[in-house]
Amino acid sequence: METTCTFCNKGAPYMPQKEMEQYGAKVYYCKRCHAEYIHWEGGARATTSIYITINDKLYRWSYANLSWDKMPTARLWYIEHPGIPGETRNQGCVVLASFGPHGTHGTSIPDITPRNVKQKIKTYLVML
Repeated sequence: METTCTFCNKGAPYMPQKEMEQYGAKVYYCKRCHAEYIHWEGGARATTSIYITINDKLYRWSYANLSWDKMPTARLWYIEHPGIPGETRNQGCVVLASFGPHGTHGTSIPDITPRNVKQKIKTYLVML
């Protein structure tokens, strides 16, 4: 089982995580792009995330369409205790900034890709 990576259009394999599956979510991960895709049972994509390490700290940029209001949202997270793709989930996830209609740091969602994630996240970290 796999999904197609939004960024490189290659396969992102299924990375089973029991903790996520108990909520009806399946996790896929593209190692080339450091992109994670979470799908609900039935196949609908819940979130797309890109991971980046800056100064030995792991950050995650996540994008989602909230199912309850169909509004896109994006969040910048600091991951205190990173999980291992396909084995364990992240622990200690702290929201640093949120974007979109319900965002605290702006209503527009920045276009962040694996190619520009490091530069853009560094910029946001300076502004926080």
